[in-house]
Amino acid sequence: MEWKLPPYVLEALNALEKQGKRAYLIGGAVRDHLLGRPIHDYDVGTDATTEEIASAFQKEGIHAALLHHGTVLAHFGEKEVEVTPFRGDDPHSLESDLIHRDFTVNAIAYSPREGFLDPLGGREDLRQKLLRSYSPKESFGEDPLRILRGVRLEGELGFSLEPHTAVMMRKMAKQVLFSAPERIGEELAKILVLPRSDERIREHLPLFLLLFPELSPCVGFDQHSSHHQFDVLEHSLHALRFMKVRSAPCCYAAFFHDVAKPRCFFLEGGEGHFYGHDKEGAKILRNVLTRYRYGKDFIEEACFLVEHHMFQIEKRKTLKRYLRDYGEKRMNELFALREADVRACSEGNSRAKKTPYLEALRRETVSILNEKAPLSLKDLSIHGDDLKAIGMAPGPRMGEILKELWEEVLDEKIPNEKKALLERAEELSKEGGQ
Repeated sequence: MEWKLPPYVLEALNALEKQGKRAYLIGGAVRDHLLGRPIHDYDVGTDATTEEIASAFQKEGIHAALLHHGTVLAHFGEKEVEVTPFRGDDPHSLESDLIHRDFTVNAIAYSPREGFLDPLGGREDLRQKLLRSYSPKESFGEDPLRILRGVRLEGELGFSLEPHTAVMMRKMAKQVLFSAPERIGEELAKILVLPRSDERIREHLPLFLLLFPELSPCVGFDQHSSHHQFDVLEHSLHALRFMKVRSAPCCYAAFFHDVAKPRCFFLEGGEGHFYGHDKEGAKILRNVLTRYRYGKDFIEEACFLVEHHMFQIEKRKTLKRYLRDYGEKRMNELFALREADVRACSEGNSRAKKTPYLEALRRETVSILNEKAPLSLKDLSIHGDDLKAIGMAPGPRMGEILKELWEEVLDEKIPNEKKALLERAEELSKEGGQ
């Protein structure tokens, strides 16, 4: 089966072959091509050394840079190709390299000259939708993170784990903890955003409890609540499933929004209460995300959602302040988390469960944004120059008056109209003794 490769990929392969080196596409690009899936990046394996790779590209005028573990990144305008020397016991052997790949479906090679090369039976595993490691004990021992990658690929591809591979993944799960935290975090983020990530977590729960020991108290924890059918962990998994915004911070927030409930639980009149679990949960999640080396913005977004997921917005002016302080994007994420939380309370018809409170807030949000309410100080109809024009002297008090006017407009005490604002500014100026 011929594969029409992009010109820049052919250029990378040809640059190496001109120097007498063997070069093959290997990994996810080959797998996804055979599955008819979109291809996002191309990886090349070669019998050239790192120095020979760099030299080959230099001779062809291709800009390249050295990455980790001997990988060379070749640049073709906005496109890139990663080129890596063969792994394995024999640096000149393609088969030795393929044997050291994580799963057989990622161990299929292709070159325009030789076609597809598949010594490990990866194409048959693709046909059977089977995720198999050629030698799982050695493979997972070489890089334990492949266990997490197997969980991710199982969900991404909709494949089943080959029984022996699945057994070794369970037996060797603890070794994942010895991987670099940031690499673990990268795989966890990719797993959580999968459409049915809750199923992957249930299937591999011991592994996830190793990685997230903070969730262990949630397992089987009876909420003693007339509003909740499930224990805390199962409720959290349902919330993760129903979270519509599938970004990694939002999915983390859905999964961890109730993590502090066991810690904050008390029973009164036969009903469970969890006061403060939102604030405490945000602290727990912050520790988790810090442990896996996520960036500051990622951590702040996820923790904000957990800390505020119990929000109560009864008045329009309160919603305006939320929009002013947090922005439209963050508020839509918060609404999505609350909706997932509500739908996750019981099985029944949770997919169709109505959330009139949230729908009303969403409509009100659209109304506020459409009317261009002054959600920032610059949205006021007057500015410093207007105050100077009525004789107000520049200085700190001028800034204070503008902020007071902004607050009063948000509270709908006065309209955001120039005449009304200037009249009120004069009153405030007199009150301040200016």
